[in-house]
Formats: sequence, C-alpha cells, structure tokens
Amino acid sequence: MTLKKLNALVAWLAMLSLLGHMVTMTYSLLTGWYNFTICKALAYGTAITVGAHVLIVLIIFFFQHDGASTRYAKLNARTIEQRVSALVVLLLLHAHVKSFGFIVAGEPVSLLTKILIIVTEVLFFTAIFSHVVTSFSRSLITLGLIRSDEAEERITKIVSRTCTVMLVVICLALIRFVVMWPTA
Repeated sequence: MTLKKLNALVAWLAMLSLLGHMVTMTYSLLTGWYNFTICKALAYGTAITVGAHVLIVLIIFFFQHDGASTRYAKLNARTIEQRVSALVVLLLLHAHVKSFGFIVAGEPVSLLTKILIIVTEVLFFTAIFSHVVTSFSRSLITLGLIRSDEAEERITKIVSRTCTVMLVVICLALIRFVVMWPTA
C-alpha cells in the first residue's frame, strides 16, 4: 500500500470520527445532553486520527512528490484551497479546544468573549468543511474508487451540499448556545 493510499484511509477514519464528534456535540449544544465518556472519546479519536493524517501529509509533502501538477491552474487552485483550509484548521485548533472551558467552569462569559468564540468557531468549521469538500473526491481517486471527471464532479457537488447543510446546522447550534449562555 502506498503512503497516499494509507493517508486516504486515515483521512476516512478521521472524517468518520469527526462526523461522530460533530453530531454528538451539536446535539449537546441543542439539547443540553452531555455524556463525558462518549463526547471525549469521539474528540480524542478525532484528534488521534487527524494527527495521524497530518503526519502522513507532512511526510508526503516534504519527502515525496505529492502528485500536484504545476500545469493546470484550476487543479492548483483546488490544491491551494485544500492546503490553506488545512492550515486554518491547524491554526484554530487550539482555540477550538479551549473555547468551551467556560461550560465546565459554569462561569458567565463576556460579550466580547462570546463574539470571539462565535467568530473563531465559524471560521474553524468553515475551514474543516472546505477541506473535506476539496479532499473527499481526491481520496476516492487515490483509492481507485472513482476514475472519471464526471464522477468526481458529481461526488464533489453532493459532498459540498452536505457539508453546507452541516455547517449551517452546527453554526446555528453553536451561536444559539453561546448567545444563550449567561453574560458576564
């Protein structure tokens, strides 16, 4: 198995874990339900699989030719979007992990902090879904599951629409939760 195929499989594990984490946490934000064991297990599983994905990507990027062509501007734009969205996710990851410490502490939050949490989290989730949209069909190509431009385009449209709906639901749940939290 090539390193790129291994990366595609690890990325799929990361997406599945991320999906579980997002669904449970969105449900928690909407209903107030929270199971520490389930929610943390999904968060840690996501962190581990995403960490493995990042490590493999860095190995491919720095030590192997990553297959990116310099001849096709449209494909390069997609590669740039894929890499920039990944960097934004990595840059905002620490803020995401620390954003909800106020819940555990049960403390009121200032209006400025609420605004910063909302802006940071919306950017964070937008970057995640942008990365998934630009990467999903590529993982299927790498694994040999799709072979035509038409199939790639059709899958990308479906994934894009699905991610857009998920982004809206997550952001609305997040905004509602943060706005309703007591203000300091």
